[in-house]
Amino acid sequence: MTVTVDAGVEMRILLDATRSEGACVSSHDRLGWVVHGRNEGYAKLIHLTEKDEEIKAARVSLGVLEPFLRWPLLWRRYFRLMEVCAEEMNNAKINVSNFCKLVRRGVEQGIKTGNGFLNDGKTFRGYPVVGYNHLMQSASGCQFDSRYKENDLCPWKAKKLKSNDTICGWDTQVNGVYYYHTSIAIPLSRITEAIRDLKQLRDMDPSAFCALESYVGVLFRYFKGSTDYLSHKEDSVVVEFNYFRYRELGRPRWNGHLMDEIEQMLLQKYGGVPHFGKNRVYTFDGAANRTANPGKFLEVKKHLDPKGYFSSGWSDGVLGIGKGLQIWRDGCALDGLCVCKEDRHCAPDKGFVCRAEKFGRMLMFACNCDTEKCNLSVMKSIYMTINVS
Repeated sequence: MTVTVDAGVEMRILLDATRSEGACVSSHDRLGWVVHGRNEGYAKLIHLTEKDEEIKAARVSLGVLEPFLRWPLLWRRYFRLMEVCAEEMNNAKINVSNFCKLVRRGVEQGIKTGNGFLNDGKTFRGYPVVGYNHLMQSASGCQFDSRYKENDLCPWKAKKLKSNDTICGWDTQVNGVYYYHTSIAIPLSRITEAIRDLKQLRDMDPSAFCALESYVGVLFRYFKGSTDYLSHKEDSVVVEFNYFRYRELGRPRWNGHLMDEIEQMLLQKYGGVPHFGKNRVYTFDGAANRTANPGKFLEVKKHLDPKGYFSSGWSDGVLGIGKGLQIWRDGCALDGLCVCKEDRHCAPDKGFVCRAEKFGRMLMFACNCDTEKCNLSVMKSIYMTINVS
């Protein structure tokens, strides 16, 4: 079964329209898009199929090729998926503080209640959770609520929120959660080694991992290797985690050096590739060179858009053909704009300086606290922020 969709169609609407036919998305087959006619003075439509080499660039286009008009998708009969919980909470010996106790209670409650999963659509009785794949979305769709009309899916725009209103916590239109989102893919063949390194970092400072537990810990997603340009060269595991972020720039985070060290370890030691729609600025430096066939992608880009109408300084930097992406200024490392080289890249006035941490043969640079006093001060600030919000 093939379904052809126009540009701009929302995935939820598409899923709702096809589930009545008992179908779910499988893969894309071919696509067409509008292309500037270079010197012809008009736009022309190019239709790509699996036989065309350019389709390998189109699948991970980063928006720098051309605007898509239509994308035919392959569908198959929907099937059931099983979600299994494999938490081993007792293996981590946490140095419990008030903050860590608060976080741990939230983790235990999430495990007890299934983090929103339901066995029969009404209650959660335990893992495994089995359901149809088109309904097994981890987070999206929270803005949809049957109490509101279809043309009023954002009730907070028109009136004050009620206690039972349904919203997305990360929606920028509400004063919800605010965090950094790290998502870096490493080869599947090295995931055991990476987990061992993560545990070693944990054992060096167990209480620091409370900051990760407050955002459901470290997640792992699996991807097949592909020959598509800019994709993963081999079967990969995406190591993903969220952590606290201030709304003001230049403010140090409690044990923020841990997040920096994990990111640098995944990028440097394991040749990690950041998710192009997530992550902080500095992680994209040189990222394209660690993907599949970046040179061939640039050839297709030059052919389809020789004048760079769809490119920017940012996209050129990601692709490695422009200036470096890191932004050097006071406090840049605290905001993920750079990897610190000098103390001024951190917050020396608050006791946070740039330190080199040796991990195995690798040297990592992060903003660390000179004294425990300033670290506790930052933790208190985060604790108060969470309670206020």
